[in-house]
Amino acid sequence: VPGRIVAINFQEGASVKKGDLLVKINDNELVAELKKLQLDEKLAQDDVYRKEKLIELKAVSQEELDISRSQLGVIQSQIELVKARLEKTGIYAPFSGKIGLRYASPGGYISNSSLIARMLQTDPVKIEFTVPEKYISNIRVNQEIQFSISGSDSTFNGVIYAIEPRIDPSTRSFNVRARCPNPGGLLIPGA
Repeated sequence: VPGRIVAINFQEGASVKKGDLLVKINDNELVAELKKLQLDEKLAQDDVYRKEKLIELKAVSQEELDISRSQLGVIQSQIELVKARLEKTGIYAPFSGKIGLRYASPGGYISNSSLIARMLQTDPVKIEFTVPEKYISNIRVNQEIQFSISGSDSTFNGVIYAIEPRIDPSTRSFNVRARCPNPGGLLIPGA
């Protein structure tokens, strides 16, 4: 949700785990609204309880009891709505990975489209490469691959998990994707 940032709970370049709270947006109004609704709910529950007792004595009509139950249901629905909106005031890591540079600061206002930071999964990494059309019969899903990167003498191993079912007419090649474990962080996404 758009709002003012009250806390940034990550360091630039740090690793984070899935589910970590990264950014907290001001939720004071929603917390106050929730407290009010919880008090309203208690009053509505008491009203329903009283009317249930009074209906046994035929001191109120069934219609009055139904109205009280309906009001209680509306308040409970509003509480669920506010709780859902409160959950959206926290931005959580969707997966384990590494945070890049920060583009927002505490006290700043963000909207739904604001860039706060980039987050990349670094273990495992996805490797994408092209293969000439003539080798299509030699490539298959779950096949192991070996590759190297410039600047390193190491050879890395990965496993193919997807093959583009279409050949690019301009290059006469097709794309292949593989996953490679990267526990030491030697492979940098985008390299």
